[in-house]
Amino acid sequence: MKKLVYVLSLIVFVVALAACSPEEKETTTKTPACPNGVTTISYANWNLGTEDENNLERRMIAEFNAQDECRQVIIDENIDPADWAGSLNAAAAAGTLPDVFMLQTVPAALANDWVLDISSYIENDTEWDGLATALTESITYDDETYAIPFGMFMQGYWINNDLFRQHNAYAPEFGFTWDEFDNAISAMTKPLEGVVGLSEEISIVDYYTAVNSDNLGWHSFDGSQFNLNFSTYVEGVTKAKSYFDNGYVLDAQSAETKETYFDSPGWWGEAWDSGHIAIAWEATWALPHLINDLTFDWDFIGMPGGKVVLIPDFLGVSAATEHPELAYEFAKWMSFSKEGYLKRIEIANDNEGIVVNTLPLIDDEEVVNAYFDTLDVRGLRAVYDDLDASAIVEGVKVIPGYVDSRWNAPTGIAIGTEGEEGYKENASIGDIIWNSFRGNLNYSDYADAINTIANQKYNEAVASLDK
Repeated sequence: MKKLVYVLSLIVFVVALAACSPEEKETTTKTPACPNGVTTISYANWNLGTEDENNLERRMIAEFNAQDECRQVIIDENIDPADWAGSLNAAAAAGTLPDVFMLQTVPAALANDWVLDISSYIENDTEWDGLATALTESITYDDETYAIPFGMFMQGYWINNDLFRQHNAYAPEFGFTWDEFDNAISAMTKPLEGVVGLSEEISIVDYYTAVNSDNLGWHSFDGSQFNLNFSTYVEGVTKAKSYFDNGYVLDAQSAETKETYFDSPGWWGEAWDSGHIAIAWEATWALPHLINDLTFDWDFIGMPGGKVVLIPDFLGVSAATEHPELAYEFAKWMSFSKEGYLKRIEIANDNEGIVVNTLPLIDDEEVVNAYFDTLDVRGLRAVYDDLDASAIVEGVKVIPGYVDSRWNAPTGIAIGTEGEEGYKENASIGDIIWNSFRGNLNYSDYADAINTIANQKYNEAVASLDK
């Protein structure tokens, strides 16, 4: 009997073994998920935070990777946010530039031959057509485009409505005039009550010409040159000086007054946060702080005449990338695509404390409504709805040579008294401008000289692009 059982068991084993023949096993082998392997590109940005923080940007990358396991994006951790330019230079020298990366300035990336001309990708991209005209024009060089708008921030004036109510004063709204602005900050300057009308006057020098001239833009640039000796620019310096001299800004108060009547004797931002400043100059990148931390009723009112400054961030696709189409598609996902932006809003809505602080880049009704449904800031919506008519693009990231033309270029001019504090044997352009509204210089005496130097620096930078 035992022998019979043994024989039967042996037969079953042999039959089972035959059922698992090599031929049949081969027919049941699964097709590889990625028959051509996984295509991987690298990405670097200064806003990624840490892996533990898992901020909005990292979540957006994860969502992109989840769409297709055969196309993956990895973060290049070798680009140091604390030394962005130095890290990119080192990577370029080593031939290891990330496939997609944030640009400090577009002209610098062009001059270094770091970025790819993406004109062929955008020419049939209908979503690109939805970008603000002011943005796309600012990054078009000889009909070629080398950057992708990544973020769009608005800068202008923000108002503490509670403070105006407490002092029974008129509060300016979007579209306000210069007279209304002057009256408001004058009425709200009561330093012995711990209140000043304006955070600072420095920004006026940069935007004044664009607000008060039909053909001059940011810092008097007209598209081909600076005009720092034009009457409109001189007026801007004079306006800024009058605000400081009249004590309308926190820095104009004495150390004793700031110590006695303001919570913080230092930076105006702390005084604004604690409710001591009526109108502050700030950008929408501060929205997470405004929403989560401020306890008073605030709103955005733009600039005189219904104008607003756009401060864009830009991504570049590496000229050396082996996967340009994927790089462009990913850069678009992170920036201006409808699908990507709606995903940003979805992530923010599902995670308390996360705020989408970059405004919608494309003028799409669903996108815009979704954004403002989550962010009820009356003044921002008013500006956004009239963006092409009101937008001035800040020049730092798009005008060749801007940093030298605005701040760093030496002038050969001595200012101050030798041996005393503030003396400079070879003042920079920035020194001349600063001391014209914070010091004792008469700006008109230097306007022609610094205008010449500023345009020399601009033309040198343009020549480097032409090469």
